[in-house]
Amino acid sequence: MLGPSPYTLAAPAFPLRALALATGRAALGGPRESLLAAYTAGRLVLSLTRGLTMTAGERKAQADAARTWAGTIAIPATAKAALNRVVDAVGAGDRKAAGVALAKVTEVTAQALDNASRLELESVAASVAGP
Repeated sequence: MLGPSPYTLAAPAFPLRALALATGRAALGGPRESLLAAYTAGRLVLSLTRGLTMTAGERKAQADAARTWAGTIAIPATAKAALNRVVDAVGAGDRKAAGVALAKVTEVTAQALDNASRLELESVAASVAGP
């Protein structure tokens, strides 16, 4: 039997897969936008954990773009405030604050999240919040 081909590429990892799937299945409007906000928050926090070396200017630009986007979506005020806390923490490069803010996003969007999505977000939040 032959082993794996030396020309085969590794399968790419897709972060927050369950959350992306739940977002795609959600009804248009409020539930989908809440899930998109949670997904965006999770991806922003992941940018602090994946060994990405972003300058302060790049983090600020990323945070500004996310804040602008967040202003265009129709989600409850509590979810928008929680998302903005994630944006601020990521913009500042503050991992612990980002983890705490992501936990709040998870809490305020809980009714739209399925169990797998909630567990993904909790895992990301725990990975940056530390002990």
